[in-house]
Amino acid sequence: MRNHFHIALDTLEPNLVAGMHWLESTFAARLLRFHGQHGHVFQGRYKSPLIQDDAHLARVCDYIHLNPVRASVVVSGDKQFTDLTPLALPLSRRHVYSGTRSAKYKV
Repeated sequence: MRNHFHIALDTLEPNLVAGMHWLESTFAARLLRFHGQHGHVFQGRYKSPLIQDDAHLARVCDYIHLNPVRASVVVSGDKQFTDLTPLALPLSRRHVYSGTRSAKYKV
C-alpha cells in the first residue's frame, strides 16, 4: 500500500471532488518536498462508492482496517497478526465505531 490509501468519509456538502483534490495534492506536495523528489505519489483516480446502509459501512470499515494486515504491511512485534478481525488489531478504532469500547483519545 505504498501508492494508495483507504478512507471512509461522510460529507455534509456535495464537495468530495474538491476535498479529495486538496487532500491528495497537499499530501503529495509535502511528501515530495520532504524527500526532495518529484513525480506522482498516487496511482489512479480515487473511487467513491455510495455507502448504502450501516451494514455496508461496517463492511467498508472492516476492509479499511484489515487491508494493511492482508497486504503484510502491519505486523505486531516479530509476528504477523493471525486473527484477521478488526477488533484484534491494537491500533484499530473499530472498537469505538462498534460501541464496544470508548475512545481514549480523540482523532
